[in-house]
Amino acid sequence: MTAINRLFKTGLPLFFAFLFTVSASRPAAAADQIYFSAVDDIAAQFVQRINAENTRIDISAWYLTDSTVYAALLNRFHAGVQIRLIGDRGSIFEIDQATKNTFYYLASQGVPIRLRYNPTWYPEIDHWKAAIFVGQGILGFGSPNFTPYELTPFNATNYHDELTLFTTDSSLVTSSGSISNARWPVSAPRLLVP
Repeated sequence: MTAINRLFKTGLPLFFAFLFTVSASRPAAAADQIYFSAVDDIAAQFVQRINAENTRIDISAWYLTDSTVYAALLNRFHAGVQIRLIGDRGSIFEIDQATKNTFYYLASQGVPIRLRYNPTWYPEIDHWKAAIFVGQGILGFGSPNFTPYELTPFNATNYHDELTLFTTDSSLVTSSGSISNARWPVSAPRLLVP
């Protein structure tokens, strides 16, 4: 069984179990919003929150090829917003040339990037697809990669079935911030320089 097959057999059920646990353990708040790529433009939702951020954006991506998302990140970086981008060596250097090109482009523009290098086997990959909008107190996470096909439907019958939850639940935002901080050591050098 390949690593991708194991991911779909274990990763997605765990993700849905986590969502069920989160939703069952507390009442839904008005600030919790779920978007489905079959009918929603999730990229536009990310871009809206990126553009509204004035403090810091922590983003972790397996694939990052949606130009609206990475252009918005770069614009906020140039506006003085701190960006912390986390990626994975496997997806960038071994799997997806388009993601590699995006990471190299952002690195060439000065965006700070950290890569997960070791260990080199599943399930130790950085497959965490999330964005923390620190100043807004918002966490956006879910199943889609940051690619046009997974974030936005082409039409009613041509889409990748994904979902993203945006929440202001402070316990989720704080715990995700802890994960991001652990993956972003202060003393670590920038690991991706073109």
